[in-house]
Amino acid sequence: MAKKYKHSIYSFPDVHAVLSRPNTAPFVLSGEGIGDFTVEKSRERSAYNLAADGCIMTSKMEGNDGYITINCQQSSSLNKYLQSAFNALWIAETDDWCGMGIEINASKMGVKHVCTRGSFEKEADRSYQREGQMVTWRIHFDDITTTDLNPVSSLTNPISNLLSGMPTLPGVIA
Repeated sequence: MAKKYKHSIYSFPDVHAVLSRPNTAPFVLSGEGIGDFTVEKSRERSAYNLAADGCIMTSKMEGNDGYITINCQQSSSLNKYLQSAFNALWIAETDDWCGMGIEINASKMGVKHVCTRGSFEKEADRSYQREGQMVTWRIHFDDITTTDLNPVSSLTNPISNLLSGMPTLPGVIA
């Protein structure tokens, strides 16, 4: 009997994103010359310390900052918006420098990213040649919160399933 494999489908048009900054209307990243964007967390969430006797201590660490890297066409309205945002924030009061925000909703994948207190790493590099090029903008966000819109726990509880099959050790409360 042939095994049935699960499959999934990805479609970039199903990923919706909105950029925001103070005193300006939000900018929807749809049909605006975007090539791709990447959500990158900066902090490792675990650190490990190995003692001389071989015991390992694991540390659970905080840190939700990271980067959104946006690649867009150099002649696009998205690039113009980002350049305008950079210029406006650069001349604004210092308190406004971390004024960028972005919300990314990949509903078909069940993921939502909300990024706040963003500042440009630097102005995008420019390349002028025979063919139009992509321009890269990198924005650091103090907080990137990722939400699972379809949590696994609502379907099953994998930790409980895993623990239910484990032997109980003496002195350990299950």
